[in-house]
Formats: sequence, C-alpha cells, structure tokens
Amino acid sequence: MDTMKLIKEQVDKALSLNKDLVGLEDVITHIERAEHLLNLGLASDDKHYFTDVIYRTNHAYEGVLKEAYFVLSDKKDQNITPNNIEKYLLTNKILNERVVNLLENYRKEWRNTSTHDYRLFFNSGEAFLAILSVTSFVHLLLTQTLDKL
Repeated sequence: MDTMKLIKEQVDKALSLNKDLVGLEDVITHIERAEHLLNLGLASDDKHYFTDVIYRTNHAYEGVLKEAYFVLSDKKDQNITPNNIEKYLLTNKILNERVVNLLENYRKEWRNTSTHDYRLFFNSGEAFLAILSVTSFVHLLLTQTLDKL
C-alpha cells in the first residue's frame, strides 16, 4: 500500500475545496523527509538520522493538527499552539475516536518525549514506527477534515 499516494490525494482534494490549507503540502514534505532520513540512517553509520526522523514526524503531526483545526473548529487563530489545539479538539469531542487514540498515542509516546528530553535518541525501529504512526494519524485526520469540507 502506498500511504503517501493516498495522503497526497487527500491533500489535493482538500486544497481543491479550500485553498487556505496550503500547510498540508508542508506536512507531506516533512513525512517525505522523515522517510529520506530513515533511509540515510539505515545506509550509514550515523544513527543520529533516526532521531532526526522523529523531529520531522513531529512537524508533520503539528502541521496536520493545525490545518485540520482550522476546518474542524471553524476558527482561524494562526497563533494557537499544538497543545491548545489538542485540548480544544479533545474537550469539544470534535475528533472521531480512532483519531483521538492516535493523537493521544503520538503526543505521549513521540512528540512530548522528543520535545522535552534533549538526551533522548531513537533507533531505526522507533523511527520506522514514528513514520507509520504519524502517517496513520495524518490519513485519519485528513479523512475527517475532508468529511467536514
């Protein structure tokens, strides 16, 4: 299954319905760069690429969260933080349950740990899992966003 093809099709459809969601293109870029960094890490002796994968997946996570927030909440607050978006979406029960589960998992297991622990490093398996987790989250959140559009 070509998950990036699926996500790109979703982004194209979202942009055809709402041209303001241009940040979704950056989400794609971050996922593609994460995959590239994973491959570099696997092909070299530099294991730090795997930690860089996590930073890219975090950017993809935060980007899709913000773009979806604009649609799902009907709000345009450009300065809202990812944490406040998460709280808003969860408190107001806007997300489907399967999206909530992925959001909570990614936030707790990947984003929060990598953001707050500068001594933390990831291995190839963790990098691979982060890409799969964030692409799943992106796909499901885009599905819900497209439903609203």
